[in-house]
Amino acid sequence: MKNKIILILISIFFISCNLFNNNRAFSKESWENDPDHRYEMIDDLKNSYLKIGMNKDDVIDLLGEPESESSVYYLGNSSNYNPNPEFLDIKYSNNKVLSFGVFEG
Repeated sequence: MKNKIILILISIFFISCNLFNNNRAFSKESWENDPDHRYEMIDDLKNSYLKIGMNKDDVIDLLGEPESESSVYYLGNSSNYNPNPEFLDIKYSNNKVLSFGVFEG
């Protein structure tokens, strides 16, 4: 009986971890057509596509025009518990990516 309870608790733990995993692969089409769920692709975007030193024109080709002059992209709201949306901010120097990060708005 004790083993069954432990097995059930472990199963519940893994299922709940999977429910809150909102990560998915970056897709240019999804990025353009589903801006409220861009936060789901941000890890893949940062790890596989967006690179320091990348040309600004290549970033715009990948992500489209930014929402502001300061190269900020709306990511959506990643949590039902936090009403603030998230944004991707890209800094450039000489038209090359200098840094990028995610912040809450």
